Amino acid sequence: MSQMAMLYKYEFRKIAKRKIIWISLLISVIIILPTIGGPVLDFLYESSGTETAYQAFLKDREYEKKLEGRLIDQSLLEETMEAYGKIPQTEGPYSATEEYRTYARPYSAIFRFVRVMTDMTVNESLNWEADEQELYAGNRVLLMRTADRYRLTPEETEFWLRQEEQKPWPVEYRYKEGWWRLLDCVYTIGLLAIMVTAICLSGPFVEEHTRKTDQLILSSRYGRQPCFWAKFLAGLTFALALSLFFTAVSFLTAFAVYGAEGFTADFRLTGGYFPSVTLGEAVLISYGCMTAAVLVAGAFVMVLSELLKSSIGALSLVTGMVLLSMWVDIPEHLRVLSQIWSYMPSEFIAQWNLFNPRTVPLFGAFFLSWQVVPVLYLLLGLLFTLTGRALFVRYQVRGR
Repeated sequence: MSQMAMLYKYEFRKIAKRKIIWISLLISVIIILPTIGGPVLDFLYESSGTETAYQAFLKDREYEKKLEGRLIDQSLLEETMEAYGKIPQTEGPYSATEEYRTYARPYSAIFRFVRVMTDMTVNESLNWEADEQELYAGNRVLLMRTADRYRLTPEETEFWLRQEEQKPWPVEYRYKEGWWRLLDCVYTIGLLAIMVTAICLSGPFVEEHTRKTDQLILSSRYGRQPCFWAKFLAGLTFALALSLFFTAVSFLTAFAVYGAEGFTADFRLTGGYFPSVTLGEAVLISYGCMTAAVLVAGAFVMVLSELLKSSIGALSLVTGMVLLSMWVDIPEHLRVLSQIWSYMPSEFIAQWNLFNPRTVPLFGAFFLSWQVVPVLYLLLGLLFTLTGRALFVRYQVRGR
C-alpha cells in the first residue's frame, strides 16, 4: 500500500470512528422514516373520523390503481364530474359526505389533476363542466402566468411552449405515490444531509490545531501536501457516502410503504409542467443534484474550518447560512438576484428550484438549472480545494 493510500485510509477511519457521526446517522434515519412515510405510518390518527390514515391510504391506492393506464380525456373527465356532481351542497367539508365516499372518491386523483392543471379553487372545480379542450387550454394559460411570474424572456417562453407542444396529449394516469413522495421530500432530506455533513466534516482539519499537535504533523515528511490531500479526499468520500446513504434510506422507505410503481408517470400529474422528464427521471435528477450540493457543502465546511481554525465556528457559520436561506425569500421579480440565490446548495435542492422555468442561455441554447448548477458546483469545489490547499500548506505554527 502506498503512503498516500495509507494516509487516506487513516484519515477516513478517523472521520468514521467519531461517535457524533453514528449518533447523527441514527437521528437522521429516525427523521427520514416519518418524513417519507408521512401519515401512512400513523396507524392511529383518524383522518376522516371513520378510518385511520393508513386505511385511507390503502383505499385511495386501490382507487388509483383502478385508473391505471387510462387517458385523462373527455370520457374520464365526464365520469369524474358526474361523480362529483352527486355530492350535496353542505356547510361542512364535502369529503365527509356519504356521496363523496361512495361516488366521487374513486375519481379524487383525477379531480386533483384538474385543479393542478388549471389552478382552480375547490368551488370552481366542483362547478366545472367537463371539457378536455378547455382543461388543456386552461393549463396553457397557467403556463403563461407562470412565465410572467418568473419574468421569463420572450425567447424563454417560446422555448417552453415548444417543449409543451412535444408532449403527448391527453395525459395517461399512473399510480406514482412512491416516486412523488421522494420528490416532495428531497428538500428536507437534502437539508438534513448538508447539516450532518457539516457536523461530521468540521473537525478533521481542526483536530491538530486544537490538540496542539500541528507543529509535529506539519513538520513531518507527509505533513503538508500528502496530509492535505488525504484529509480532503477522505472528507469528500465521506460526504458522498453520506448522501448515498440518505438516498438509499429514502428510496427503501418510499418503496416499502408506497410501492415502486410510476417511474414513467408523466411529470404533469404532480403539477410539474415545465421539465420534459418523467417523474422517475425527475427524482433521479433531484437526488443526484442533492449529492452535488452535499459534496460542495462538505468541501466548503472543511476549508472554512481550516481558515477559522475552529470546528464550532465553521459549523455555526454553515448552520447560519442554511437558516438564512430558509428564512430569506427573494421575490421572483428580482430575476437575476432571485435566480442566483436559488443556486445556493441549501436552496437548490428544493424541487421548486431544481425544476424552475428560469434558464441560462448560452450559445443560442437554453440550459436548465439542474443542468448548469452541478457544473458550477464542480468549479466552486475546485476553488475550495485550491484555497484549502493553500491555507493548509502555507500555515505556520507560531509560539503559543
